[in-house]
Amino acid sequence: MRKLFLALMSLNLLFIRVHADQTEFDLKETQGQFLDITYQGKLVGRYLISRDSALENRHEIVKPFLDLYDVQGTDAITEGPPKPGIFIGYEKLRVNGKIYDLWHMKDGDQIHQNFSSMKATPDSASFTSLVD
Repeated sequence: MRKLFLALMSLNLLFIRVHADQTEFDLKETQGQFLDITYQGKLVGRYLISRDSALENRHEIVKPFLDLYDVQGTDAITEGPPKPGIFIGYEKLRVNGKIYDLWHMKDGDQIHQNFSSMKATPDSASFTSLVD
């Protein structure tokens, strides 16, 4: 009985160790384009950072934003421009007496510079994007 108990404890510890080494969340950057956030191998979010300021609809696509995906990880539920997911876009931002429109991007651009932190654990994923 003692050998069976030790064998079961060894299997249990091996199971815990194998699963503790697996990351449920993961972050993968495609340089200059986007950062994918996955959970158990399925896409749950994509932080878009690419920009093309020459396009007519530049106000829709030059700001960094986070698209969110369905539970299968195949379809964006926020559908990108013109309905971006999560982004910072104040329409009337007043600085030193001047008003900036960061919603329509008429008075300037929001440009992703780099990621100052990226962390994925079994329980969560987080990143910090520095934007000018």
